[in-house]
Amino acid sequence: MKDIIYIDVDGHILEPPDLWQRNLEQEYRDRAMYFDKDADGLETWIVDGKPHGFLAHGTSANMATFNKSQKWRKENIFEKHAISWEEGRAMNPGACDPDERIKLMDHEEIDKSILFPSLGLDWPAAVKDPGLMAAYCRVYNDWIVDFCSRQRERLFPTVLLPWPDIEGSVKEMRRNSGVGPRSIMCPGVPFDDVPYGDIQWDPIWREYQEEDIPVALHVSSGGTHASGIRYPKREPTPTWWSFSANTMDIQLSFMSFFQGNVFDRFPNLKLLVLESGCLWMPFILERMDEKYEILGFTTDMTLRPSEYFQRQCWIAMDPDDEFASFVIQYLGPDKVVWAYDYPHSDSPTDPVKNLKKTLKDLPQEAQRKVAGGNAIGLYDLL
Repeated sequence: MKDIIYIDVDGHILEPPDLWQRNLEQEYRDRAMYFDKDADGLETWIVDGKPHGFLAHGTSANMATFNKSQKWRKENIFEKHAISWEEGRAMNPGACDPDERIKLMDHEEIDKSILFPSLGLDWPAAVKDPGLMAAYCRVYNDWIVDFCSRQRERLFPTVLLPWPDIEGSVKEMRRNSGVGPRSIMCPGVPFDDVPYGDIQWDPIWREYQEEDIPVALHVSSGGTHASGIRYPKREPTPTWWSFSANTMDIQLSFMSFFQGNVFDRFPNLKLLVLESGCLWMPFILERMDEKYEILGFTTDMTLRPSEYFQRQCWIAMDPDDEFASFVIQYLGPDKVVWAYDYPHSDSPTDPVKNLKKTLKDLPQEAQRKVAGGNAIGLYDLL
């Protein structure tokens, strides 16, 4: 066995655009998602017969612009709208084919990867019919499970849930329980703006705990979010703002687990925080602890927030995060994993090379834990 195993806990795929048209159950076939042209002739994702607000106006392929410069993205995606979703997929075969993904991982020294969706980060918030959402999820989940099964020792699927349908979500978790190690995504913004500390979500947390799968809190939207604050904008989707503000969504959702006393009700639940950087975590924990000392009586928590974190939480760092070494030392090397985000526009090139550089001054055992040891334990990947 290698001395250090490198496990990417948050890679992505690029879904086939006709996935739902080909596979959606007959009852919902005429409501399948697909790409079409808007009034300006630009590619737009159609969800349940309506144009999607984010995956719109010819910019959806920005999700496929790994290793492209700002200049290239500005000209080809946001000005000329010259790259379709399918052309973006063609530029990134490692996001579309499991064997190509393994070639990419071998080149980059990545041993194992947990795969998240791309289109699936955004369409759920646009679906109001729980039955249709569940059907959409089943199509995606069957596809990603099959995708990973072709390289089952190295690729691991992330399952989507129809969150507003609590019973249906638990049912979908159980339907996929026999596929081996897997992740189950928790949207960064809860559906209908019901915070994750609310007991409404307890049946889902109970299932996570019983199946011993970490809650993978990942950028995605089910309700109102910080990036939706209104202000004058120059484009249909204010992309810089959205990418910057979604970390705040994650922070608020993360804090809601504490305010709602989820960790006392589910003392074996594991929460993994993804795609939001890591430097904010020491600050938030210190802030929550400080306010707990003054106002803890207004919550049902029996421990300081930092104690719950040490017992039940983890956070992902970016491979090239210059502050990660400090965060690892502050939180402890058992509490940090790393994520690549390929093939999205904000994913770094040479992730393992960058990670080695970032971790080089830490003890060897700390490097081993962050690089892959912690992920092995979280997802039982051995």
